[in-house]
Amino acid sequence: QWIELGCDSKVPAEPPVPLVTLEIIVDSMKFMLRAFEGDTVRAAVERFCTAHNLDFEQNGKVLIDALAARVSEAQSGSGQAAAEEEKTFLFSIPFNIDGKLIRLRVHEGDMLDTLVAKFCSENGVSEEDFGQTIRQAIIDTTALLKKELEEEAAAAAAGSKQGVDQAANPKLLLEIPIRVDDKDQ
Repeated sequence: QWIELGCDSKVPAEPPVPLVTLEIIVDSMKFMLRAFEGDTVRAAVERFCTAHNLDFEQNGKVLIDALAARVSEAQSGSGQAAAEEEKTFLFSIPFNIDGKLIRLRVHEGDMLDTLVAKFCSENGVSEEDFGQTIRQAIIDTTALLKKELEEEAAAAAAGSKQGVDQAANPKLLLEIPIRVDDKDQ
């Protein structure tokens, strides 16, 4: 919904949607374990472990139990009220402003122009000077994540682990230099 309502026509509106998502913290970093239609709990966990270089034998049982509980919760509908109250976090983009790392957090349902205006206002940067750069960063990140989700869903549908190795090595998406108070950042 965010992509469709918040971005221009450069970004398609219907990325594959996981049936169940579980936030996992590995070495102080957050990752999303996603199960798609047609996945078994075990297959989703194996794909996650492979993607993040985790030993399935050591971590599989805990992850399978946690994902199975999330699936049961989703099937019973008990998590539906909480999900309606809180927007789903999609991704964040780091910006260096006045020497501080500030993350722009994007949630499901966010409107692109509103998000950019709020971010600029809260962080003391000119929307006129930096708004388009921030907008483009959101659009580009959305497109990249959509592509990765499609590849992950295709791999899940095929019962394959192809393409998952790329997710194990996160890479810098983009770096945007900005000028604040006559200083390059």
